[in-house]
Amino acid sequence: ADMHVTNYGRVERGEANSELHTIVRLATALDIDPAQLVAGLYGDGMLPDRERAFSVADFIAAKRSKENT
Repeated sequence: ADMHVTNYGRVERGEANSELHTIVRLATALDIDPAQLVAGLYGDGMLPDRERAFSVADFIAAKRSKENT
């Protein structure tokens, strides 16, 4: 599907929101209709939380803050 292997795992674990072209690539690699990958996904309960991931910059800032106290 022309994707890096780590992206497969992130998609499987629900850690990444796939763009439409990624869904089509995965479906093509699996030889299925892309609709099968999103069947049954509807409603607010299926939307991911809008939490921002903890970045490297956040980690460094927290570490520096801890060192200065």
